[in-house]
Amino acid sequence: MLGCEPIQMIESGLIKPAQFRGVEINTEIHDLNVKAFPELTFINNDFYRAIADAIHDGDFNPGIVNADFPATPDGAVAYIAKLMSMLTSTASDFLLIVNLILRMRYYTRKDGDHLIKLLNEYPQFRFAWNSGGWELCSDYYEYNGAGETGSRTYMGSFIFVRKDYE
Repeated sequence: MLGCEPIQMIESGLIKPAQFRGVEINTEIHDLNVKAFPELTFINNDFYRAIADAIHDGDFNPGIVNADFPATPDGAVAYIAKLMSMLTSTASDFLLIVNLILRMRYYTRKDGDHLIKLLNEYPQFRFAWNSGGWELCSDYYEYNGAGETGSRTYMGSFIFVRKDYE
């Protein structure tokens, strides 16, 4: 599958196949991923729950956490805040990439300022931000969505850096 995220990360040298952990809650999509990429590890679970399980098992030391949300900032903000709070308590020195829908039919275009404004309304985010050594890359990547409605959907990737300064 030329151009898909795991292949892009591996071919760019960003990660090795053994480092990849893909999480998909939909069983059918999970099974298709396993069939398409038998050399990679895919987990059939909720994203937050999969990370919590890995932390519990002592198997969580990420370099990159890529949270790909099929949602707008308004729809994903509570989940992002909860995720950042958990990550603040459990890991350091990694990137959190958050992919969101910035524009789609009946949803006017939003930007990074809108996301941060929404996140600041959540105590979990404020805890993470104030105690976690997080930084937000000032620029974010905007791109057209994929699939049948890709030309009408506009996506954005936001990069948060969790750095331990001790």
